[in-house]
Amino acid sequence: MRTACRRLGRGRDGTISYYSTRDGFEVDFVTGDPDVEHATALVQVCADVSQPETRAREFRAVSAAMTELGLDQATLVTLAHEESVKTEVGRVHVIPAWRWLLDL
Repeated sequence: MRTACRRLGRGRDGTISYYSTRDGFEVDFVTGDPDVEHATALVQVCADVSQPETRAREFRAVSAAMTELGLDQATLVTLAHEESVKTEVGRVHVIPAWRWLLDL
């Protein structure tokens, strides 16, 4: 696990932190299993992904993190947009915040 995963693997009951990829892209939240120091979920947050530049930036960060951490899916939380996108490295579930909160 890269040191950019602040606190991941240091708590007995699991941790939540951010992740910085080798190329400097950041993903807002990464969760992990502290016993094995392994990432289990990625969550990126963006109000609106309707602009092509914003969409590309958010998907670039989450895809890079998925590759580096060996994950085949991630979640992108938005204000209202919902879709499931198959990328080269896995699936990104784009969901509105209200639905994400209800699914916790």
